[in-house]
Amino acid sequence: MTTSITTFLTYDTQAEEAAKLYTSLFDGKIKETMRYPAGGPKPEGSVLSVAFELFGQTYIALNGGPTSRSGRASRSWCRSTPRRRSIGSGTS
Repeated sequence: MTTSITTFLTYDTQAEEAAKLYTSLFDGKIKETMRYPAGGPKPEGSVLSVAFELFGQTYIALNGGPTSRSGRASRSWCRSTPRRRSIGSGTS
C-alpha cells in the first residue's frame, strides 16, 4: 500500500502569498492554484487554494476565511493506494 500525507495550512486570504514565500525560501515549486469560478462564494478568480512542494513533500495552502488563521490550525490529508497482489497460477 502506498500512503501519502498532505499538510493543509489555513489562511484568511494569504494562501497564494504564503506559498510563494515558502517556495522562494526553500527552493520549492508551486504545483497548482485553484481559483473560485463565477458565481462562487468569493469573487471570480480569487484564490481558493495553492498546492506546492518543498523537499518532495506536498503542502496545500487554503484560504478558509477569517476564522482560519495560520498558526491556529493545520490539517492533514492521507491518501492510500492499495497494492495489487499477483496470485500465481501454480500447476500441479
